Amino acid sequence: LQFANLPYFIQPAWSPDGKSIVVTGTHRGQTDLYLIDLKTKKATRLTENSASEIHPEWSPDGKILAFSTDAPAWQQGQGSGYWPFSLALLDPSDRSIRYPTQFDGANHFNPQYDASGNLLFLSDRNGAHTLYRLDSDSAQLSQLTLSSGGIMGVSAYAPAFSAAGKRDRIVYTQFRQNSFGIHQISTEKLLSIPVGRDAVDRSAAYLPMDTEAPLLFPDTSSRLKAALP
Repeated sequence: LQFANLPYFIQPAWSPDGKSIVVTGTHRGQTDLYLIDLKTKKATRLTENSASEIHPEWSPDGKILAFSTDAPAWQQGQGSGYWPFSLALLDPSDRSIRYPTQFDGANHFNPQYDASGNLLFLSDRNGAHTLYRLDSDSAQLSQLTLSSGGIMGVSAYAPAFSAAGKRDRIVYTQFRQNSFGIHQISTEKLLSIPVGRDAVDRSAAYLPMDTEAPLLFPDTSSRLKAALP
């Protein structure tokens, strides 16, 4: 499929009824979500702003699109070059967007619905990409994995896990022993540690800095230090 208004697109997500696909598309340097109707071969833009929308995922009933976006960071005027990605839920029927309970100031990627309708996602709220669950009924956040290496793809923005829609099972990628591997686990074997939305400490994600060392690029270094927590 090719579209005049959508020259580049990635991360396709089938709708539950199989009639359409949502993709992360780029047009004139702007990244948004697009709905592709497989019958008409038409691509319709679902989001349109200065932010980026990535990692679309349909809810089991096909009524909601979960995705990651840095729109709240742009709206709130985050500084120091750090624009965290938030979880967002979009209703394709009217294009309204809401932001569910999540960790304050952390990144949130790769949303997936599990077999019970809860929203699973990756977050770096503790410095490494770790798997979490947002309970669909109580809105409780829970940590599901504990690993120093985290669950990662080849880049920080790459999707790194997938949840089965009708089985209690997930697959994920992890870098171990100098190579990437695909691993699977049943959701009943995952941890389930309740975590508050303000329990954020990303210090493990930063390299240590020698404050006594001479600054070769003082302007850049000062901005980097200002971005550290």
